[in-house]
Amino acid sequence: MSEEEAIGVVEGDISVTRFKFKALTEDVGLNDYVELRCEGESYVALITNVHRTVDGIVCECSLIGLGPRKPLPVGTKVYRVSEENLRKSLGLTTDEKKGIYIGRLIGYGCKVFLPIKGMGRIFIVGKPGSGKSYTVGVIVEEFLKKGIPVVIIDPHGEYSSLKIPNPSSSSEVESKSYVNQVLEFGDPQINPGVDVGLDSLKVAEPEDLVVPGQCTIINLRGIVEEEQVALVSEVLDKLFQASITRRIKPFYCFMDEAHRFAGKEKRSTTEFVKRFAQEGRKFGANLVVVTQRPQLLDTTVRGLVGTWIIHRVTDPNDIKIVLESGGLGKKWEEIIQWLDKGEAVITGEVVEKVPILVKIRARETMHGAPGFNPLDFAEPELKDKISQRIRDTKRRLISRQRDEQYWDTPPDITPDLPQGFLPMKVEVKKIIDELSSRCPYLSIELSDYKLEYKPALQYEVRAQVNRREPNVNFQRDLAGFTPLTEGFNLTRMDAYGVTFDEVSSTTLLTEPPSKGRYVQPGVDLSERGFKRLLKGLKVNTSMRLAQVVYYHPGLGYASQTSDKKAFIEECRREAKRLIENEIKQEFDGFQKILENVREEYKRKREIMMKSMDELEELTKSVKRLKSELNDARRSSKPARRIKTMVEAKEEKIEKLKKKIAALEEELKELKRYEESLLQDWNTKMNSIKDKYMNLENTAVRSYVIQPSSKELEVTLLQLVWVPTFKTILTVSS
Repeated sequence: MSEEEAIGVVEGDISVTRFKFKALTEDVGLNDYVELRCEGESYVALITNVHRTVDGIVCECSLIGLGPRKPLPVGTKVYRVSEENLRKSLGLTTDEKKGIYIGRLIGYGCKVFLPIKGMGRIFIVGKPGSGKSYTVGVIVEEFLKKGIPVVIIDPHGEYSSLKIPNPSSSSEVESKSYVNQVLEFGDPQINPGVDVGLDSLKVAEPEDLVVPGQCTIINLRGIVEEEQVALVSEVLDKLFQASITRRIKPFYCFMDEAHRFAGKEKRSTTEFVKRFAQEGRKFGANLVVVTQRPQLLDTTVRGLVGTWIIHRVTDPNDIKIVLESGGLGKKWEEIIQWLDKGEAVITGEVVEKVPILVKIRARETMHGAPGFNPLDFAEPELKDKISQRIRDTKRRLISRQRDEQYWDTPPDITPDLPQGFLPMKVEVKKIIDELSSRCPYLSIELSDYKLEYKPALQYEVRAQVNRREPNVNFQRDLAGFTPLTEGFNLTRMDAYGVTFDEVSSTTLLTEPPSKGRYVQPGVDLSERGFKRLLKGLKVNTSMRLAQVVYYHPGLGYASQTSDKKAFIEECRREAKRLIENEIKQEFDGFQKILENVREEYKRKREIMMKSMDELEELTKSVKRLKSELNDARRSSKPARRIKTMVEAKEEKIEKLKKKIAALEEELKELKRYEESLLQDWNTKMNSIKDKYMNLENTAVRSYVIQPSSKELEVTLLQLVWVPTFKTILTVSS
């Protein structure tokens, strides 16, 4: 069948957005695209439903993009869509230069390039085995080819396979190894193929982790979950702080099993992931969330706008979340449950018109399973390359590790930063006595002990936010206690084994409790350095004290909670209250007018009834007088007086008839007016109901309200010197 041969004819009810056509071939189906031509213009439509009738197949369609100004004529021919028009209608006009090659449009085979410019937050979801990790590998390959820095949080050790070329041949991509572009941190005892140990992350600068054209993998396989959470918190904070100050280039952070680090159960990583998701984009820190359980994700994270790549999902709760967050209609529910492995629905920011179904392209590198060891698959030459890179990277990072520097006297600190000393709670003699009492048969000796004072920063910041657009008022506080030996981490609440609460409940000393040496702070605490520290503190706390609020544009109503469902319900109640008040006000005015009309109708009707009674009496009286007049004339009696009376009464009768006729017309007019009032009331009620429906259906917007520097008050900021002991313990029997 040639491309120009019609496959259907438009029939039935037609609007400017929807139509039906009778298929002229069996070779059409659900989610197929078709093309129509009318008055010199081409239009593309999506088949949204298919029915079989006694007369054949009938397809229901929705037009994509800008449709005709008036409904298509009955009998318009339907054709198979051309690739050029399909690309235009779906907005798939990005080329290889400006986009990444993700795969091919299912059913049509045309390549799909996602525009890099539109890719901020990305969500990749699907049940186990649906192709999530494979898709991550494809996107990472594409980013590396474009020179875009990538960081992968890899809980299962799957992405080491980026170092190994794909052994399976493919006509659309060439097998390739990215070993020279991958830097992998991990536990070498569990994951022999990693480049350096996880301990090197402590001395690695952000510039080591985020490098154009480099993929940094944080392989967490074999690490207990508590340590994973702590490590991910440190990495995310380090990268986010560096992105704020523009120390590093824009990059993408892929977080596999994201629900473990940003789930409904709050953990230390949750706030970091939320901050990354909410604020990172404007600093070039883009988050890619990968999860098999969308329902377990933090509601703030999954509620943000982004690009959704949805593989097969079957759990009802996960499906509900995916449809809602991805902006998909009910018809997609069945589609995403029956996707084959490697197939995905792509929706959101990078898809301009309608969601698209894509078959993910083949990978250039090998697809790895959990615990993948690249050394098991590498050729000898590649093994040598990996070994050399590991040695070079280790040497470079280990050379950065430096001994702590000490001062014998308290350092010069800017007078703008108050400082105090924690009292000593430990004495050498008491330690020896305690150990000896527990081990009476051993000889215990402490020697070469040194008292060291280590610097820590204690702070409290308050945000007092009062905004008009949207109308939001809230107060939030943030506190911390962080060590200063290697920079500072403003998420910490403890330093050198001492917590914020313990410091707060202790009276600090203005002098050191005993002579000791001072560990040099890892940050500049001069007058100039303190200003930078204060600025960094405000920037950081501003991010962490930011709050997502929901706003209803129709009501001008803003939430004071991050619970979207609760806010929508609150808006519905408020809309209902406003409508009820408006109805009451309208009804009070309407009822008053209607009562006046009905009172006037009643009054005039009473006048008319009295006039009709009077007319009846007059008519009887005239009849009686005429009878007397006839009798007088027959008997030749004087009849002038009776005649005058008849004439007077007849004149009055005429006046009464005219009055009654006028009253009848007035009563009819009042009745018409009453009916008009009732009709206007019904119209008004329908208008108010429509208004309520519009208010109820108005999309709720989300805003990130971030305190400005003027709305932040540093209520506590002081340097605390924490006394610590170093000693040699000698035990003999």
